[in-house]
Amino acid sequence: MLGWIRAEFGLKGLGRRNLFLIVRAAQGVGVHLSPEPLAGILGVQRTSAASSGNPNEGVSDQLLRVWSEKPLHRTPPCVRLADAPAVYGPGNVVNPRARPYGGPNTWVSARLYSDPEPWIELR
Repeated sequence: MLGWIRAEFGLKGLGRRNLFLIVRAAQGVGVHLSPEPLAGILGVQRTSAASSGNPNEGVSDQLLRVWSEKPLHRTPPCVRLADAPAVYGPGNVVNPRARPYGGPNTWVSARLYSDPEPWIELR
């Protein structure tokens, strides 16, 4: 059986923030990956402890090296966001943040098939 799993995280009213969701292997549950990237959504996979390539450092279990986006490069997990318009809204065009602090901080237009010439006016 294929379908979506609904998840509530209890973050309403807490302001903008990032969410890290860890999905562990379970019988009969899978994660569908998107063939196209989605701004603000990254898929990473836990790997074994890695070497930086520097012989003086050895193998490290630092989270930056244990969780890697290389196996899922530009194929994020498929998600539906209930408040996607707020997350990717036009106000993010002039958002002073360039990094994903408190959310992706980016504007995403409607799909090109529904709006073939998206635009935004800055004043």
